[in-house]
Amino acid sequence: MFFDEAPKTNRSDLYGFQEEQESFLRALREGARLITIVGLRRTGKSSLLMTCLNESRQPYLIVDAGSFAQSPVISRVELFSALERSLNQLIEARAKWADRILKALKFVRGVHISAGPVPSVSIAWGRTRQDSADLPALFASLGKMADALNTRFVIAFDEAQEFRRLAGHDLPKLLAHVYDYVPSLQLVLTGSQVGFLHEFLGVENPRAPLYGRARVEIRTPRLKPDQARDFLLKGSSQVGINPDRVALDAAVEKLDGIVGWLTFLGATVWRNRRFSEEMVEQTVKEASRLAASEVTNFLEIRRVAKTRYIAMLTRLAQSPSTWSTLKRSLEAAEGRQVSDYIFNTLLSNLVNASLVAKNSNGLYTIEDPVLIHAINTNAL
Repeated sequence: MFFDEAPKTNRSDLYGFQEEQESFLRALREGARLITIVGLRRTGKSSLLMTCLNESRQPYLIVDAGSFAQSPVISRVELFSALERSLNQLIEARAKWADRILKALKFVRGVHISAGPVPSVSIAWGRTRQDSADLPALFASLGKMADALNTRFVIAFDEAQEFRRLAGHDLPKLLAHVYDYVPSLQLVLTGSQVGFLHEFLGVENPRAPLYGRARVEIRTPRLKPDQARDFLLKGSSQVGINPDRVALDAAVEKLDGIVGWLTFLGATVWRNRRFSEEMVEQTVKEASRLAASEVTNFLEIRRVAKTRYIAMLTRLAQSPSTWSTLKRSLEAAEGRQVSDYIFNTLLSNLVNASLVAKNSNGLYTIEDPVLIHAINTNAL
């Protein structure tokens, strides 16, 4: 069902992405050790991830780092707890893997196995190394299990760039260890803040633990206008609704091929049993609040420069700008000169967070039309 807002888990519910699906499945089949899935927010990364992992029939667990988007700092305890939740979700959802996983982890320091009708694991996060779970050994044990079954185990981190703020544990170093010494594990990282994900991976940092490791990168595109129209027509047909043509044109124009927003509209249409201009306007209004909340998460961990970021986004919501025009607008808003270094740092953060992009004409722009609407209607 195209208009179901939950991440898709099978190919029949996932519109398009044929090329991206084949690239991802090929990388899994060929044993790629490190795979990244990147793209704007709501362009289908999680759906692509889950659909292909299910189709591959490989055992996998997904650690949701997106849940930490509002946290200025992520603690080691939170990392261990997230990993524990992911393992238990796998054990509960995949009965055929449960016994094998429990046996594989039985002798790992700091991992406790609970028997019962619904078996589970708990991962210790004690204050000292000896009191904490041995994560390298945990991953090595999963790798040995995969070897014994002649398969590969996938460890996925959704919105992995959030772990840049992890304190008390060097996650990139752990991932580099897994890459180097546990060949039957495949690492998959998704990220909507592409620059920050690359920074987390140390793509351009020779001193970073993962620097120089071979990586397959897959990008999720936005739909072209004819594809967006086709998505809405087919999704409407699935739920037995005949869309108003004027409303359909408005939706294609205002949501600009971002499949998450198109799905959000479809869910609204489905609930209200009509596809009208009113539904499109209602969707844009509600979606604007969601987009604004995501910018608020970005700003909450950068409170010192909050007014500067808002001033820059407000200018870009009016029209794309050159570097110098955007800098002058910030200086005019503050009534003082801003150094190039500080301005470049601010702009770099907006670009790395994928809130702003530099287009083919060299102009800085906001790519999400719903975010532009949110800014222009003072939703921030």
